Amino acid sequence: MTVSDVETSAFKLIGVLYLPPMPGAGNYSGMPIPEIADRAVHDAQALLDAGFDAALLQNATDVPEQSQVPIETVAAMAAIGAAVRGRCDIPLGVCVAHNDGVAAIAVSYAIGATFVRVKVLTGAAVGPGGLTEACAAQTASLRNRLPGHISVFADVHEVTSVSLAFQDPALEARQHVRFGGADGVIFTSDSGASDALAVIAELKAVLGPTVPVLIGGRVTEENIGAVRRGADGAIVATSIRTGSEISGRVDSVKATRLARGVGRRATVVGLRQ
Repeated sequence: MTVSDVETSAFKLIGVLYLPPMPGAGNYSGMPIPEIADRAVHDAQALLDAGFDAALLQNATDVPEQSQVPIETVAAMAAIGAAVRGRCDIPLGVCVAHNDGVAAIAVSYAIGATFVRVKVLTGAAVGPGGLTEACAAQTASLRNRLPGHISVFADVHEVTSVSLAFQDPALEARQHVRFGGADGVIFTSDSGASDALAVIAELKAVLGPTVPVLIGGRVTEENIGAVRRGADGAIVATSIRTGSEISGRVDSVKATRLARGVGRRATVVGLRQ
């Protein structure tokens, strides 16, 4: 998925591939990389079969969070992403938690992913891991040194931290685009999708039609119709998983039902529970 895909075609539905804790994380349990890769491949295939447009590879279960991940995490995510790309025909994006935009660009280039999600592109935020500072300069520098184009989608109000630089979402979004080089922005509201959509309408008015605005969470089977009407795309994570934890696997039935809400037809139903 590229920015031009969002600009010129229908609503984009993106499912998150949450990985088990990676090598380099404080809670890494020693799970072998081939085993993690196999899980990711099967979850990606479940998303594709359900009718999703893209998958986002993310190491969200790594704790404590690190603004910059160690080299073994980058290597592991590249190996896992390459397995997904080699065995599943779904477009792929990368988010390296908590805010390693450089690593996300590097992994994306290595595996042929087309977009990254960056939580704090400009400004600064404070969260469970302490202070997270902007990574726009480093991310842009690496992106400009590599051939091709990897689209950067930046979060406005990242829900696991509090911005120290911006109180106005519209100002933050403009800064991401103007000073951070973001191709698109993502907004999520702690209070739910309806409140997020109200802000997204404001962001779309401020940024204009060439900058896609996605909703980054709180998307469910019940609200996907409204989300489709108000946003350019949705990133969906917990509502399509077994159980409610981010460690759960993609549930093909839940994913299929949610995709049906935006008019997508499943190619395989009930592939894996």
